[in-house]
Amino acid sequence: MIEAHPTRQTSVQTAENVTVVVPVGTVARENRIVMYKKNPAADTSMLAGGDKALSGQFSFEKLYNENFAKPVILRFDAAAADGSVGPDGDAAADIPGTAGLYRYNSYFDNWELIKEESRQGSVLTCALDDLSGQFMFAERSGEKTFQDVAATHWAAGYIYRLSSLGVTAGYEKDGRLLFRQDDNITRAEYLTLLLKMLQVDVSKYGDYDLQVKDLAEIEDWALPYLKAGFALGIMSGSATENGVETNWNQPVSRADAMTMIYNAKKFDPPETPADFADQGQIPSYAAEAVKNLAAVGVISGYSDGTVGPAKSISRSETAAIMVKWMEKVLTGR
Repeated sequence: MIEAHPTRQTSVQTAENVTVVVPVGTVARENRIVMYKKNPAADTSMLAGGDKALSGQFSFEKLYNENFAKPVILRFDAAAADGSVGPDGDAAADIPGTAGLYRYNSYFDNWELIKEESRQGSVLTCALDDLSGQFMFAERSGEKTFQDVAATHWAAGYIYRLSSLGVTAGYEKDGRLLFRQDDNITRAEYLTLLLKMLQVDVSKYGDYDLQVKDLAEIEDWALPYLKAGFALGIMSGSATENGVETNWNQPVSRADAMTMIYNAKKFDPPETPADFADQGQIPSYAAEAVKNLAAVGVISGYSDGTVGPAKSISRSETAAIMVKWMEKVLTGR
C-alpha cells in the first residue's frame, strides 16, 4: 500500500520489482494507493507474437478516486526480476531497449504497449497519469522494431501502440522493418488502419457492388477495405466529370481523414466547440467532424492555431489520431 501525501514524495517497492513513486503535488489530499498482484502466467498468451512478459500483472486502486495533478512514476528493474546478469557482471544483457509498460486493452482483447520512456541499465522508468486497468512490463520482439523510428520521435509512442495491437506492421525493405512515419498516407491505407481499429471483418463485404470509375485500377489488397468502407458509409469517394472515384492511391487530406474517422463512429461532443485560425478553409462536409473531434481532444491542430484541412496527413499524424480516437471515442478511457 502506498500512502500518498500532497506535500511529500512517497516511494514504495513492490514484490513485482516495481518501485512506485508518487511525487509531491500529485494528490490534492492524503490518499492510499493499493497495488494488486495477479497470476504472472495469466493472459500472457495474448501478447503479440515474440513479445515476452517480464513481470507479473498488477493493478491499482485508489482510496479516493481523484485525478492526479502529476504522473505517478513506475520503475521496473528487469534484471532483479529474473536474477540474471550480463557477461561483465552488469545488469542482464538481454533486457533490450524494446522493453516497456503494457496495459490490457479490453476492446482489442490484447496487451497494448503504452509507455517506453527512459532506461538506465536494466531499470525502466515510466510516468503514468492513469492508473486504471491491468498492467505488465514486457519485452517487445526485436523483429517488430521500426528501424526508422527514433525513440525521441514525437510519435514513437503512438506508432508502437498501434503496432502492439496488430493494427500496423510497417514495411520490409532490404531486411529492415520501416514505418516511414514522415511519408503521406494514401486514402486506402488510412481506411485500412481505420477498419482494423474498428475490428471490421472486411470479408463480409465481398459482394458489395462498389460502383466507382477507378474500380479497375484498385489493387487487390485494397479492394476489400474499400468495399467495406463504402458499405459502412465511412468513405463516399470524390465526384468527378466521369462519376465517383475512390482516389484510393492518392494522399488523404487532413479534412478527409477527420471526416472518415468521424463517420466511423459519430458521437455527441461536449459544448466546447474549438475554433482554428483557418476555420474558414475547412470544407463544409468536414466541419462537423473537425469541430467534434477537436472538442474531445482527438485533434488539436498545429502550434500556429491552424488545423491544416487541405494538407496531406502523414503516417505519424495518423498514428497519433488513431490512438487518441481509440482513447477518447472507442474505449472512452
